[in-house]
Amino acid sequence: MHATGAVLELRSGPAWQAHVIDAPRMHIGLGQAKQADTIRVIWTDGIPQNVTDMRLLKSRIGVLHPQILIGSCPYIYTWNGERFEFFSDCLWAAPLGLIQASGDMAPTREWEYLLIPGRQLQPRGDRYVLQLTEELWEAAYFDEVRLLAVDHPADVSIFTNEKVGSPEMAAHRIHTVRNPRLPASVVDSRGRDLLPGLRAQDQDYVQPFTQRKVQGLTDEWTMEFDVGSLTPEETSSPMNARLVLIGWVFPTDTSINEGLLQNPLLPAPQPPCLEVPAADGSWTTVRPFIGFPSGKTKAMVIDLSDVISSEQTKFRIRSSMELYWDAAFFVLNETDQPTKSQVCDLLTADLHYRGFSQRVYQDQSLFRNGHAPEGYDYSKVVTEPRWSEMLGRFTRYGETSELLLQQDDRMVVMGPGDELTVEFAVPAEKVPDGWVRDFVLYNVGWDKDANLSTVYGQSSEPYPSRSMGQYPGDVQQLTPMTEDYVDWLKQYQTREYPRFRFRDAVRRGR
Repeated sequence: MHATGAVLELRSGPAWQAHVIDAPRMHIGLGQAKQADTIRVIWTDGIPQNVTDMRLLKSRIGVLHPQILIGSCPYIYTWNGERFEFFSDCLWAAPLGLIQASGDMAPTREWEYLLIPGRQLQPRGDRYVLQLTEELWEAAYFDEVRLLAVDHPADVSIFTNEKVGSPEMAAHRIHTVRNPRLPASVVDSRGRDLLPGLRAQDQDYVQPFTQRKVQGLTDEWTMEFDVGSLTPEETSSPMNARLVLIGWVFPTDTSINEGLLQNPLLPAPQPPCLEVPAADGSWTTVRPFIGFPSGKTKAMVIDLSDVISSEQTKFRIRSSMELYWDAAFFVLNETDQPTKSQVCDLLTADLHYRGFSQRVYQDQSLFRNGHAPEGYDYSKVVTEPRWSEMLGRFTRYGETSELLLQQDDRMVVMGPGDELTVEFAVPAEKVPDGWVRDFVLYNVGWDKDANLSTVYGQSSEPYPSRSMGQYPGDVQQLTPMTEDYVDWLKQYQTREYPRFRFRDAVRRGR
């Protein structure tokens, strides 16, 4: 807790020194210098933190570990008609080498279907343009990227199931909603009314827990729903009832999970489960795991057809994960509305170095309460290295579209600071009158954070494979060394990050 084992680096004029932290207070001599020019702490989980404020560097200074993500997922920026804006993150269901607080390796599901509202992705000329960036201390692997334009009636909303869970639990489907219904009540375990914050998707997030114990772990919390009175006709068999929850997750990481595994006083985060009331007033678990949102502000759909009835209108969700919720509603006995999907052909995919966008918070008051996820300002970028270099080979810069056309283990491998600009053709068929257009982004890939406790976290290799089972498994043996795969290794996997680039930037005070 006092950063024992972390590294403290200090620059003063031409002099540079480094110390391993072995006490809560460190005394660093400056010689004839009046003050330090730059201080950097590299914490035990690998997070670097710079102190450059001249007002703070004259004498004593306190340094606190920043509560930021060092690894999570690649980011998506969309062209909104005027500029690129941060949309969300991706590849959340496919972490490589992540050890859970139970001691088990986290499972991976390499595909996802992410909904992009039409207002957030507008044509730029004759094409749709997205930026896929890697801005954290991790490697990203994109094996296939597709964009689907989904047209539907203007009075109908569509959702995909953007949850972390098994392939069966997260099976792709376009969920259409014409008449969303609010629950009669939603309360937490302390009786607090959560419904006002769940009425609309407006970034007014609710926090069902009271205390965060560590990043990603909270006290056990519940959200109890009452859908209100239902008529026998509404609940007659077969019934089709679905709950849509929109929220985001602040996750643990491998180092935190290792710490939880070694601490008998703290339990592992409990994923969300679904419970119904029993006759004796207790609660019975009917679904031990219902999934959770795959990163920043995603929608998850939960089938309630066998949970509620005209006699039983209550259920609750229980968990101790750090989850925040923006909206909740349910739909009852709605038939699927017509939609029309068109493939937007991939035109180009250019991989290059960009850097790191400035973190922003869309609502400072909400963030101070710990509710809102951070965003990023694409117009403000820092090109200097932010993280220590990762080892291994990455995809060379330039045109890479042939690697994204199908899942074949010939993937685009990105490292910190990389950006992949993907451009898709606008479909020839126009949006029908009275309809609107949204999009579904289909990704196949993985990500691996460089946390010091992650399995093979310090290198881009070994590369994942669709046939590998559990990473790293027998990746090298299971990956077919076909002529195309060998050609991919020779022609594309030729880039390495310069050694000591991060250290040299520290010495220059950047």
